Amino acid sequence: MGDDIDVLLLTSVKEMLEKNEIKPQTKSKSKISNLTKVLQYVKRNYPKDLDELIEEFGYKEHIKGLFKYEESEYSKKFPKEYKRILSYDLIRIDRRTPFETARDICANFIMEDLFIKPFNDNYKDYLNIKLNESENRDIEKVATNLPDFIFESYTTGKSLRFDLKIDWVGRTIIDKKFFFRGNEYKEYGEKYQAVALIWCPTKNKYTFVDFRKKVKGELGFDKSKGNKEGFWADLSGHKFKDIYFNFNDGVYIDNIIRDLEKLSKK
Repeated sequence: MGDDIDVLLLTSVKEMLEKNEIKPQTKSKSKISNLTKVLQYVKRNYPKDLDELIEEFGYKEHIKGLFKYEESEYSKKFPKEYKRILSYDLIRIDRRTPFETARDICANFIMEDLFIKPFNDNYKDYLNIKLNESENRDIEKVATNLPDFIFESYTTGKSLRFDLKIDWVGRTIIDKKFFFRGNEYKEYGEKYQAVALIWCPTKNKYTFVDFRKKVKGELGFDKSKGNKEGFWADLSGHKFKDIYFNFNDGVYIDNIIRDLEKLSKK
């Protein structure tokens, strides 16, 4: 399946997982949706299907509904939330509808919660990773640059804010650069004293970018995001380390724990 294949999200998450199929839309041409990538990742790496996973994570009913229903049915079951989604005008450059965009945004919740799960499940006596104080797992009209997570070490008593960035295809490893939209790169360092964790799930690699100190790079645009302005961080001096997230076979996160501990001490 190439980047130009359109995605028609099926009515049932379970149905998509079982059939593992992607059907073309007729109205617009867009890249494979974020939700489809999440569905494929969960199927490969997690013993439960996505329906069970979103129940475990305890999302609100109207958020769970985004993954279970087509737009017409969702609008009837959750009219208030549907109206709110339309009012946000969430149309993106690839011509996804506001509903499709909302669904893709909320698919990020799943990856973020799946990412921190093994830390808190297996190392809860030594550390905790929690959502930032304003994150309520809902669709917000105005996105902020507040980093997603707060890492707390029980052994050192230190904490660290970090934002999770996902590079699905691993271009960051090849290009040795990563795009940070708008002025988030400034706010990470000046306002939040935070770092960014770039995770390449299909390559089982990650790296950190520490914005508390000067980061090499240049201002520019990202054509893949509609020529959005931002900052291209130069990662030529960064090492991409191993991380393994297959919940069927085992999870290897020792490198990240060591890095988080080390970064939190600075």
